[in-house]
Amino acid sequence: NLLLTATLALGTTHWWLSIMGRMWFISQLLTLFFAALAILFALRRVSPWWVGAALGVALLSRPNVFTLWPLLVGITIYLDKREQQKLRWKWLTGWAVQSAVPVCLAVSGLLFYNYIRFENFLDFGYVTISSSEWIMEAVQTYGMFNLHFLPINLNAMLLKLPYLGMLEGCLYYSPGREGISIIAMTPAVLYLLRG
Repeated sequence: NLLLTATLALGTTHWWLSIMGRMWFISQLLTLFFAALAILFALRRVSPWWVGAALGVALLSRPNVFTLWPLLVGITIYLDKREQQKLRWKWLTGWAVQSAVPVCLAVSGLLFYNYIRFENFLDFGYVTISSSEWIMEAVQTYGMFNLHFLPINLNAMLLKLPYLGMLEGCLYYSPGREGISIIAMTPAVLYLLRG
C-alpha cells in the first residue's frame, strides 16, 4: 500500500498537477479523489447511495468517468457472490438502481448547467473555450471527437517526454502543453507487462 501511494504521489503527474493550482488540474485531482472514493466505498460495501454519490461528484469534474460505473457494479457482484456463494439478481438490481440515482442526478445537473451557460444541454464549452490557437483551430475544424486527434493523443500518452533543463541557474521541469507519456511519468506501469 505504501509503494502504491508513493507511486501515485511521486510517479504520476498528480504531484505536478497539485502544485500548479490551475482549474483544469484541480478538476483532474478531484476526479481522481472522488472516483477512488467510489471504488473504496464499493470495496467496503458502503451504501450504494454513497457509491453513486462519490461517482456523481467525480463526474461533475470529468463527465467521462461515468464509465467507472460498470467497474463498481463488477466489484459489487464479485464481493456479493463471494459472500453469498451465488448471484442475487434482485438484490443486485436494487443496488444498481440505488447507485445509479445519484449519478443520474449529477448528469442531469451538469446538463442543465450546460444549458444555462450555452443554451445547449450537450455543449460543455469546449468549442467556445478560450485557449491556444492550435487547440481552438483543431476543435472548430474537427469537433471534439475525431480520429484526427488519435495520433496526437497516442503520442502524448505513450511517447512524449517532459522538458528538463536549466533555466537561470535552476533545474527546470515542465510536461509541455501536451502532457507526458505514462511510461515516462510512471515507469512502474511497465511492471504490469511482466506476466
